[in-house]
Amino acid sequence: MASLALAPALAAAPALAAALALAAAPALGSPAVAAEPAATTGGGVVVSVDGSSYGDAPTEPLFAAPPVIVPGDVVTATLWVRNDSRIPASLRVDATDARATVSAFADALRVSAGIPPLGGGAVPFVDAAECAVLLRGPVLDPGETVAVVISLEFSPDTPDRLGHDARAALDFTASLRDEAAAAAGPGTCGDGVPVPGLPDGPASGPLASTGAAAPLSTLLWSAALSLAGAVVLAVALSRRRRDDRGRP
Repeated sequence: MASLALAPALAAAPALAAALALAAAPALGSPAVAAEPAATTGGGVVVSVDGSSYGDAPTEPLFAAPPVIVPGDVVTATLWVRNDSRIPASLRVDATDARATVSAFADALRVSAGIPPLGGGAVPFVDAAECAVLLRGPVLDPGETVAVVISLEFSPDTPDRLGHDARAALDFTASLRDEAAAAAGPGTCGDGVPVPGLPDGPASGPLASTGAAAPLSTLLWSAALSLAGAVVLAVALSRRRRDDRGRP
């Protein structure tokens, strides 16, 4: 917004713009110093899903082992982020492209990102259908690495068997912005280095819900049927023995 407000003023006063340009020029005989490039959105950031191999285009998913969850479960994975630029820059982590085969399952999921020992505020999974900001900050110095713990939580209040055999998937982005750019505005959600999270899609995605355990009423009914069957079998055997004894 600042650049949009400044542009008309410069256009209306070319002499002032020229004067500013002259004032900014180095003195005669003094060496020119190249300006430090700003860390653009996504620029200067490299990530790792294993803590050792870093890059700006990871192919391995963050959640390498396909998690199968039931209500009350929380699954976590660590994303390492490093500032490879030459200036301090503010970190941001977003969740994107969240999808699920069953809407009730998606409604029961929450996703968060935090840097231990501090956790992050969880956002509804459905909010990340397009993009949701999970973490803003901290500022990373040049060469600094931070471990971001990303969590997926299946609500313990989910009714029995809700979302049974449902599947879900989502991805993430990590970006760095110089402090001036970060102060000017939040930027565009989802811009940055894409990080596959649960990348296989809802048709075969790795985050699967088995639902809750069978309801107590179902278990009791099954037990009653089993008991009734055992009684019938016992009565039949008893009658057969009596019939066998009564035969000559």
